[in-house]
Amino acid sequence: MRKKIATFAAQKNYTAAPISKAKMCRSLAHTLRCLSRLTEDELKSIEWNENLSQCNYLYLDGELKPLNDLSESDRIELIESFNPPNIQNKKQKQTQLANYTAKLKSAINSERKADNPLAANALQELLETPRNHPLRTKVLEDIKPLLKQRAKQRLNMLSKYINAHNALTQSERSGQHTRFQEVIFKIPLQWQVSNIDVTPEHNVELVHGFLNRILPNHEIKLSVIHGDERLEHEDLCSHIHCFIDGQNRHTKEFDLRECEELAIQRYVTNTLSEKDQSFWEESKIKKSYYYSKLRGEYWQAMFLLYTNYYFEKNGIELEATRVEKTQEQLEKNKEMRREARLPKAKRSYNFHSRSLEEQQKLLEQRALLEKEHKERKAIIDDE
Repeated sequence: MRKKIATFAAQKNYTAAPISKAKMCRSLAHTLRCLSRLTEDELKSIEWNENLSQCNYLYLDGELKPLNDLSESDRIELIESFNPPNIQNKKQKQTQLANYTAKLKSAINSERKADNPLAANALQELLETPRNHPLRTKVLEDIKPLLKQRAKQRLNMLSKYINAHNALTQSERSGQHTRFQEVIFKIPLQWQVSNIDVTPEHNVELVHGFLNRILPNHEIKLSVIHGDERLEHEDLCSHIHCFIDGQNRHTKEFDLRECEELAIQRYVTNTLSEKDQSFWEESKIKKSYYYSKLRGEYWQAMFLLYTNYYFEKNGIELEATRVEKTQEQLEKNKEMRREARLPKAKRSYNFHSRSLEEQQKLLEQRALLEKEHKERKAIIDDE
C-alpha cells in the first residue's frame, strides 16, 4: 500500500530589478553554500549541518556531482553567471535608441507616402526586430537598393539605429519580465521519508521532468540537491532547488511566465469543470487577486499530478496528496507564506532551532541519567 504524504513545492520569480537580483544572489549563495556571499547575520546561525556537506550535490551540464567538488571561487563564479554586468551609461543609450526609433518610424511613413512599399516594409521589419535580438549591419546592404530618396542620410540613420539597438544587453532588456525562476521541491521531515526511498537522482528526474513538460524551451541552468538540512542521526531524503532561465531558447523572448500560463491553460481546459473554467477565464481577463491565487493553485495541482505519475512509474511507494483545507491548515499556510518572505534564520522553525532543540533534549537526557545514577548510588550506599 502506498504511503500518503504531503509534499512541498514552490516558485520564486526574479526580475532584472536591483532588489530582485539581490534576492536571487542571496538565494544562490545559500543554495551553493557560498559562505563568502552570506551576510554576518546568516553566518551566525548557519541553516545546515556542516558535518553532512558530502550529502549535497550539484546538477550542471547534465552531470550530478558532489557540491564539495566546487571551490569557493567556483561557487562565486556560478553566482556571477546569473548576474550580468551592468551597462555603462544605460540611460543615455536608452535615450539614443528612443530617438533613432522615432526617426526610423518617420522614415517608414515617408517611404509609404513616396509610394515605395518595398523600402517601407524592409524598414518596418527592422523596427519590429525584437529588442533582445542583435541586428547585423549586413542588413544595410539589402536595404540600400530599395531607397529612392535621401539614401545616404537614411543609411547613416539606420546604422546609428542598429548601433543603439545592439548597445543594450539581452538581460537588461528583460525589464520586469521574469529573468530567472527558482523552483523548490521537498518532502517535509514529518513524513520520515528516507534518502533510499527518494534519492538525489529521483529529485532531479522528478523536478526536471515536470519543468521540461511545461517549459520545454527554457533551460534549467542549475540544480542543487541538499541533504545537509537534517540532524546526523536522521535518515531523511534530500530536497532540490532548480533555477530556470526566463529567456526562451528559440524566440529569445523573456516569456517564461507566458509559457507557464499556456501550460496552466491546457490543464484548466482538460481537467476542470465548465464552471471552474469560466471563473478562471474571467479572473485571467481582470488579472484580479483570484487570478494570481488560482494560477498558484493550478501550478501546484499540475506538480502534484506529475509527482504521483513519477512515483508510480518508478515504483516509489508514496502518494502525494493535497493538504485538507481546514481552518487550522489555512491559518498555518498563511503563516508559512508570511515566514517564506523572511530569511531562514528568522523563521520560527528552522534547522538552527531544531539543532538547539536537539541539544536541549540531550542536556535533559544527560541530567536525567545523572539524577538516576545518583539515586542508585545513594541506595547502594544506604545498603
